[in-house]
Amino acid sequence: MKDAKEKYLVFLVILFAAAAIIVTCIMFNASLDDDKQTIEESSQSLQTDISEKHTTGTDTDTQETEIIYQNVPVVIPDIDTQNFNYTVEAEDTAIYGSLYCGNTRPDYSGTGYVTGFDGEKGNRILFYFYIPSLQHYDITVRYASDMKTSNSVTADGKKIGTIETDGSYTGFKETTFEGVFLDEGYVEIEVVQDDGNFDLDYIEINNNEYVYENDSDVMKKLSNENASAEAHSLMSYLVDMYGKGIITGQHVSSPANTEIKVLNELTGRYPVIRFAALSDDSTVNEEQIKASENWVSSMGGVTGLMWYWNAPSGGDSIYAEETSFDLSRAVTDKDIALRDIDELEKMCSEGKISEECVQLVKDIDEISAQLKYLKKAKIPVLWRPLHEAGGEWYWWGSAGSDAYKWLWELLYKRQTVYHDLNNLIWLWNGQSKNYVIDENLYDIASVDVYEGDEADYGSHFQQYKWLYMLTEKKKLVALSECGTVPDINEIFRDNAMFSFFGLWYGNYVVDENGDYSEEYTSAEAMKKMYNSDGAITLDEYIKGEKPSESIVIETQATEEY
Repeated sequence: MKDAKEKYLVFLVILFAAAAIIVTCIMFNASLDDDKQTIEESSQSLQTDISEKHTTGTDTDTQETEIIYQNVPVVIPDIDTQNFNYTVEAEDTAIYGSLYCGNTRPDYSGTGYVTGFDGEKGNRILFYFYIPSLQHYDITVRYASDMKTSNSVTADGKKIGTIETDGSYTGFKETTFEGVFLDEGYVEIEVVQDDGNFDLDYIEINNNEYVYENDSDVMKKLSNENASAEAHSLMSYLVDMYGKGIITGQHVSSPANTEIKVLNELTGRYPVIRFAALSDDSTVNEEQIKASENWVSSMGGVTGLMWYWNAPSGGDSIYAEETSFDLSRAVTDKDIALRDIDELEKMCSEGKISEECVQLVKDIDEISAQLKYLKKAKIPVLWRPLHEAGGEWYWWGSAGSDAYKWLWELLYKRQTVYHDLNNLIWLWNGQSKNYVIDENLYDIASVDVYEGDEADYGSHFQQYKWLYMLTEKKKLVALSECGTVPDINEIFRDNAMFSFFGLWYGNYVVDENGDYSEEYTSAEAMKKMYNSDGAITLDEYIKGEKPSESIVIETQATEEY
């Protein structure tokens, strides 16, 4: 009897245990379903319904704290135009360090010039001017040097430009920094020696009379006569918006779009253009290209691509100092852009073209094959190859301007005609006037601007004006790379109306913890840009909204976010 009772108790224990296990499994499976749903929702986080999110200017999904992103008006001062002309001789102003007055060079102005800029710390020269009214001015520096050197000029501590010499002495020269905005009162102009090795004669200031002149003749027609309808449509939009507002853009470090996500968390907005880089790694390229396609098809944005083209041989690097590849050895007068590789290799074996020439074409064919994915998807691409033309640090620029122009034409014809990549909008990215290519071989001119470690939220008018005039006012002008966002108010104030900007990636946006980094651009400056009436963000681009045409004229802006 005792044994029977014990067996019955054991049976009950087993029964209860089994029931507990069944209940636990049911609860666990339900938990797994919930986790799966959460993961699926998280994977779609970047594909938020932007049109709904920004209809009211609020982040609608936050319950604890509702974040309001108010539109920020464009505010420019009421400019008081007055005639002004004044010159200060260098020998009549304040000099410090080992600087001294000299008079051995011919054709100086006044009683001499200031010399002794030898690169030593402490050497500085200060010019003081009384500015009669709040307006734009042209600041002209007269100098001489027989060495290759670079030195900076500041106004009240803010850099306005750089004096550069090429090492060939041809007497005193003048460099004019145009459209510098100065307030009424005393201003301190300082020539800051970086390299030194130059002599300073005088500084002259005149009121600027043409900042607001805008007589550009930009055409919507693309350079490629067979360009796709999608490419034409995008170019038409860019031209329509030119001068009305600046289109936002962001470079990304990977297909994960980390920089873009962080910007959205900070500002409540997304950029219009997602910029990314292609390389020699086909796997990485495939991921970047698919991410580019997703940005357009799922998010409704615009894609831009550049090419980190490692030298075909002689060292796997884009930098001239890290490769022995010599572009000049590839240059040929033979028409090779439309020939098959087999034919080119035969020409090489016959000594008609070099091996370097064949290698270049093979690389172009490889990258073109990868870009065809976007062509098939009917996605237009802002294509920026051979960037920073004139920059001798890259192998494609180190062989001189003639070799660079030859390579650009080869690349252009090979991709547009041979590979029928008619979805490309070509960006020439220049750093030197000697490297300007044929206007029929590109569509948009752009410049890269990095002002050093300190944040500079200016308009970059000097770079804008340089490129605007260099391209004879025929091309859209864009800021393809920058270390900080420009100041949207100063862009309108100075009429430096870049078509778009592209903020660089990495620590320019994201810190080591994955949060927004203020190392270069403050959070307030970024919020101001992305919520400005003068900036075009992704939600506005999708809706077809135009920047506000009303410009607030005030002496001081009121900023709320």
